[in-house]
Amino acid sequence: YLLKQYPDEILEVAVEGEESNAQFVANRRAVLEYLFTKMDPTKRGPKGGFDDHRVRAQTPVAVARLITNGDSYPTDEAAIELREKLVKRLIELANNRQERVEVRQASTIALGMIGDAGDVEINKTIFKALEKIASNSSDPQTEYFGVMALAQMGSRKGAGDDPRKYQEDVEKFLTKALANGKGQKAPWAALSLGVFGNALLENDGAVTTSMKGALREKFDRKKSPVERGAYAIALGLVKDDSSEDLLLEALEKIGSGQDEVRGNICVGLGLMGASTANEKLNELVKGSKYRPDLLKDAAIGLGLLGDKEAVSVLVEMLKDAPGQSSQAAIATALGTIGDTNAVTELVKMVRDESDEQLTDVARGFSCAALGITCDKEPFPWNTKIAVNSNYRANVRTLTSPDNGDGILDIL
Repeated sequence: YLLKQYPDEILEVAVEGEESNAQFVANRRAVLEYLFTKMDPTKRGPKGGFDDHRVRAQTPVAVARLITNGDSYPTDEAAIELREKLVKRLIELANNRQERVEVRQASTIALGMIGDAGDVEINKTIFKALEKIASNSSDPQTEYFGVMALAQMGSRKGAGDDPRKYQEDVEKFLTKALANGKGQKAPWAALSLGVFGNALLENDGAVTTSMKGALREKFDRKKSPVERGAYAIALGLVKDDSSEDLLLEALEKIGSGQDEVRGNICVGLGLMGASTANEKLNELVKGSKYRPDLLKDAAIGLGLLGDKEAVSVLVEMLKDAPGQSSQAAIATALGTIGDTNAVTELVKMVRDESDEQLTDVARGFSCAALGITCDKEPFPWNTKIAVNSNYRANVRTLTSPDNGDGILDIL
């Protein structure tokens, strides 16, 4: 379809020769122009736009990735004008209450991907738009995505006289949302502060003590499992090691019926580098044979801490794990810890067809564990697809919980 619409503009031959795939390189600017027309809320289906809301809901993030992916996007006057035009359309979609909420949510996510904290006019436009969306949207989830989008843009240095102009404004907004947010907005603000603070730490920025203190107070005061889990992850992301004892104490007190929040605490401890958490996390791994989600989260915590003690236990557990969910969790756990000492045992499991206790499924998951362990990337291979995807506009190609055949379901 693209070729019919833009036969000359979409394709440009970068390298001559029939054997080179470079002849099929897409012209990014032409694709963005095409998607701009397809995102027109007044033109759908026969009028020229995408009719299916699921397609429209995936388009804004695709646009943001085309703009932000790498340094090759042109910076000439025409490209800047196109970028501004696209941002204006995304804001129009995000605020259009006649539009499907999935499209509004995706447009909000995209704005957070495109903007940064730099002192330039386009960031001022994005900041004001996101501030409005995150404060008062008719759809709560769009509002929550607005909070996270603000965190993303505010944590990135940009251009202009002040590359961090909007950083302080974003932190104030998020801290206020944490303190005053109703329902799920407070935990969303917490996670947003975690993302915001973590990005600052990775880019030579600093996390304020007041931000850490606000998150710590929320974790200590709130008893809702969902909320406490969010605060634990946020504390880990901002590396608040002073909350280490607080999280470990909570892990001891929380009952076995709340595995989700316990798992989140394990991940939070790993993220903050809690030096005293190893023993407790190893204990949880060994005792979670029939609790795959907790097992995986405890192992992720250990992997983040660089602890290899649980590897031999996990290898033995994989041999006779009771079900596919447990086997998948153990395979992921082994890969997350990433100990080369597991490779020899896993290879034996893959090759040994004589062991009657070792099922073909278990051997298959041993292959998966090998792949994750030896992967050159620090994160799972499909992370780049998962990050910023609009999961509220799910399509089966992305994830299919019932069948497990979506691209994000694959180990």
